[in-house]
Amino acid sequence: MIERVAAWIERYFQNPQRYRVFPQVRPGDVIGALPTEAPERGEQFETIFADFERIVVAATTHWNHPRFFAYFATSAAPVAVAAEALA
Repeated sequence: MIERVAAWIERYFQNPQRYRVFPQVRPGDVIGALPTEAPERGEQFETIFADFERIVVAATTHWNHPRFFAYFATSAAPVAVAAEALA
């Protein structure tokens, strides 16, 4: 599982421009894509990760995109992400 997440993070930093800088979502799109109740039984990690990519990533403003020009203070360097994962 952690290998899958680490590989995704590495791919993200290698090519953030494959995503749109600003998502094409409207208010309520994310909540509308989620179930109204938590599942009674746990789901497979791949199912959860697919939801993450389909719902969360698709609705994210990608600050690491080379065409994102707003100022922000962040620790979004790969080493900082690794440090956060270990914290």
